[in-house]
Amino acid sequence: MGSWRKISLRARILLLLAALVLTSAVGGVVAMWHTDRMDHLFTSVIDTDVIGLQAAVKLETSLVRQKGLTTYYFLDGNSEWLEQLKQLNESFNTWLQKARASALTGEEQNILSQIESEYLRYVFARDQVIELYMAGEREAGAKQHWDVRVKFFAIQALCEQYKEINEERISLARIQSRAESQVINKMALVAIPCVLILGVLLAYVLLNQVLRPIRQLATGVTGGDIGIRLPDEVKALRSRVDRLIDHVDQTETQLEESREHLLQAEKLAMVGKLAAGVAHTIRNPLTSVNMRLFSLERTLEFSPTQQEDFEVISEEIRRLDT
Repeated sequence: MGSWRKISLRARILLLLAALVLTSAVGGVVAMWHTDRMDHLFTSVIDTDVIGLQAAVKLETSLVRQKGLTTYYFLDGNSEWLEQLKQLNESFNTWLQKARASALTGEEQNILSQIESEYLRYVFARDQVIELYMAGEREAGAKQHWDVRVKFFAIQALCEQYKEINEERISLARIQSRAESQVINKMALVAIPCVLILGVLLAYVLLNQVLRPIRQLATGVTGGDIGIRLPDEVKALRSRVDRLIDHVDQTETQLEESREHLLQAEKLAMVGKLAAGVAHTIRNPLTSVNMRLFSLERTLEFSPTQQEDFEVISEEIRRLDT
């Protein structure tokens, strides 16, 4: 706390703003990354996993729908069952190729290869059974028909295994998405309080260390609570500063006038000092002259004319002294 107080107000505001912006930017980047990651994940799931699962389901469906058609042909000899069997065979091969296109791992490719190999054997054996039925060898065909059923169930098991692999991959993608969402949620739980704390600190600094001093300057209050409500502290402070500038101008004018008065008074004081010096310089000789005349008046006898001149001289001396 002590080191925080040593930092300048500008640095504190900049640090809080930088931390707030950095936290928000990191949160935005993480959110964008998460959105892009989820979009990539969903695209990957849709483009590969869902298509792979769809191909696995269709592959198994095409196979299951073939089940029993040979038996139906054995029962009534209707060639329509063979036509349906042919269409389902083409559908199975089509979905097998789509499954190969969406297979991503070697395990999937291996299972699809086994399905294709077993299916070829199954079709070959089934065609032999059909040929026996068409030739009228129903017992031989029925006997070999059981072997065909075994191959059918083996292929169905492989198709089920392939479907489970795709379902597991989608499940893993769901788990991964949930895990990343939990991480983002935890980061958000940490970031939101940080942003709130930084916002409160910034508001505290602005209110108590910026707006409060501005309000005090604007209202002229130097301490305690400020009860005056100001709609705009900055405008009020500007108005007060303008008034202070006017007062400063007036004070400067008064100081200039006082300076001129002081200079005039100084000049008058110098003149007075000079006059006093001159008066002192003149009075000392006049005092000596007056004393000498007084001494001569007591020791000499003057004629009336001389007495009149003496009195004129004395009067002029007194006037000069005054």
